Amino acid sequence: MNKRDMKEELAKWLLDISKYVLTAVILSATFNEMQVTWLYVVAGLIVVSTFVGGIILLRNNKERS
Repeated sequence: MNKRDMKEELAKWLLDISKYVLTAVILSATFNEMQVTWLYVVAGLIVVSTFVGGIILLRNNKERS
């Protein structure tokens, strides 16, 4: 496995993590009727940072190939 393949796998992993965190927050908020604003803020930051990181890695990997 070369470096380019590893970056692509990391990018896919980061995108998956962002989907899982977003899904977990939405489901827990729906079932528990949560009113914890800080949880939404932290989850939002995690989702945005992992999503953007994954997109950047994928784009850089595609441009170099």
